[in-house]
Amino acid sequence: MFSERLLQRYVTGSESAEDLDETPYILGDIASGARVPAGVRYWFDYGGKGLDAEYGPTHAAVGDWLRGQGLVPDEDYVMRRYPEADHNETSWRERLTEPLAYLYGPGD
Repeated sequence: MFSERLLQRYVTGSESAEDLDETPYILGDIASGARVPAGVRYWFDYGGKGLDAEYGPTHAAVGDWLRGQGLVPDEDYVMRRYPEADHNETSWRERLTEPLAYLYGPGD
């Protein structure tokens, strides 16, 4: 998940980001009291390779936050890890039908 330091490192390619915050933006939003809008469904997924391999702890914190607001996993949101997937278009294409079916398919 994006943070000041991650953006500096991956977008510019610069490693000189020691003074930048490593806290993912979403965790800052949660700490500031962000609330989930009513009636919204979410899909989160990430791979186990490349940039995605760093997302696990942040996804766990987001899942805790969602459950803490009464959302039900696999009903109100999906959080899925694809261990062999990387952070690239090929990996996203291979799993695109799953979030599209969840988000735009017929509801229960």
